[in-house]
Amino acid sequence: MKTAARVALACALAALSCVSAGSRRSAAQDAPGVVGGADGLKELLARVGERVAKYQERLFSVTFTETVRQQELRADGQPKGKPREFVYETTVVRRGGAKDAETGAPVMTRRLKSVDGKPAKPEKQPTSPSRDDEARSKCGDIEPPRSYGDPLSFLLPPYSNRFVFAYEGESELEGRKVKVVSFAETPADAPPELTDDGRCFRLSRGLRYRGRVLIDPKTYDVLEVRWELAEKFAGRTSTRVVRRGALFKPAFSRELAWEKSEMTIRFQPVTFRDPEQTLLLPVSYEWVRVLKGARQPFFRTRQTNANYKRFRTSAEIKEIDDKNDDKPPPR
Repeated sequence: MKTAARVALACALAALSCVSAGSRRSAAQDAPGVVGGADGLKELLARVGERVAKYQERLFSVTFTETVRQQELRADGQPKGKPREFVYETTVVRRGGAKDAETGAPVMTRRLKSVDGKPAKPEKQPTSPSRDDEARSKCGDIEPPRSYGDPLSFLLPPYSNRFVFAYEGESELEGRKVKVVSFAETPADAPPELTDDGRCFRLSRGLRYRGRVLIDPKTYDVLEVRWELAEKFAGRTSTRVVRRGALFKPAFSRELAWEKSEMTIRFQPVTFRDPEQTLLLPVSYEWVRVLKGARQPFFRTRQTNANYKRFRTSAEIKEIDDKNDDKPPPR
């Protein structure tokens, strides 16, 4: 059921865009092991926030290639059927435009280059964000969105005020020590409901998420972010009559259950030349969701970012060091 798949995708993207309820719990209550208690956690988050702010500012001078692969899965996690692949040329703009240059959050804007190895048709290119959103309003469209917010914005005010953070101590990531901070969206004012807008089924609000941030203890850079559902949902659709071409057919009631939605985002250093500079940038995303009752109940999306380039004021594009191009993202 592509309708349900689109609802699940919207929930995941809503979490990444930090749309959540306000917090009522004190972070200090969830910070065992932090030297200095709540003050230690506050200082850690402040340093991470400073690094995230610098990272986001540097995003406005780069462009890169995104490859998004969508794959339906069997219940055992093995691929089912043929995957779909979308390749985008992506640049970063400020939310709110140039007039909001001081506070505008970065938004990744995509230009579709190819689908399943074939050049994208001209009519597939959005003429404006509003028309693109209108084109994507059809429930059957599960193509990746043409724009999305930076996944680290939730670590900055005002978004960070909507999460509860806790220090979890140290761990290892690929043989290196990291600090671990957990986070969770706080309970919403009302439970989600399955709604019918006359064309498709949607949730009345996005499901809540929680996760962990892995941090470099020396630089306070974010190395990895992991998201997962903090709540599940099950509901039954209503029976209705829908139009299929020139005919009207019944769409029978069915049970839908959101059981799993997990995303991992990994960052790696990328080296630019002239002048030489190394930035820690997102290189891979992996999202797996389980939505029982959907036409595609088990679904995986993998995204890789590569071919990072930097713009100069003269609009010249500088190539970066490609020594890591042939290396797979960390597992």
